[in-house]
Amino acid sequence: EEGKEEGRAEGKRELAREVLEDQFGPLPQDVVAAVQRADEATIRALVRHVSTDTMERIRERLGLDR
Repeated sequence: EEGKEEGRAEGKRELAREVLEDQFGPLPQDVVAAVQRADEATIRALVRHVSTDTMERIRERLGLDR
């Protein structure tokens, strides 16, 4: 069961990365890495707001400063 949960979480992270790439083009490596570390609530927020957020806001949601 734990393996299934991790598989679902990984699938959500991959989907979030694809959605972000569709919106913003190729992603900086630090953003890709932050998406891979992100918890489920953060992933949901990224996907929910991708059409209205700027890359700056995406970075803030991921805890990246720039």
